[in-house]
Amino acid sequence: MTEEEILTKVVEILRRRLPEDFHGKVFLFGSRAAGTGEDRSDFEIGIEGEDPVPPGTMREIHWETDGLPILYTVSVMDFAGMSGEFVRVAKEHTRVLFER
Repeated sequence: MTEEEILTKVVEILRRRLPEDFHGKVFLFGSRAAGTGEDRSDFEIGIEGEDPVPPGTMREIHWETDGLPILYTVSVMDFAGMSGEFVRVAKEHTRVLFER
């Protein structure tokens, strides 16, 4: 699968799994968003909404993304309530995948 095909699959999972009342954005961050990723770089996905994603929903998202038939790691993180240096650095280079 190409990078775009993988991102399309991840977005499909997130659109289906996030609560209908989710208001926020889903974005790619890290080396792939910065354009410095290598062939084997992970896919780092951030969720930033008005409220935290319910823990059960995050488990379902992780279960489904871990089950994708790919040789890459897909890390999905909920940024709600996060702050500090990690968030600042993560948001230096992002690519919005969808908003609602």
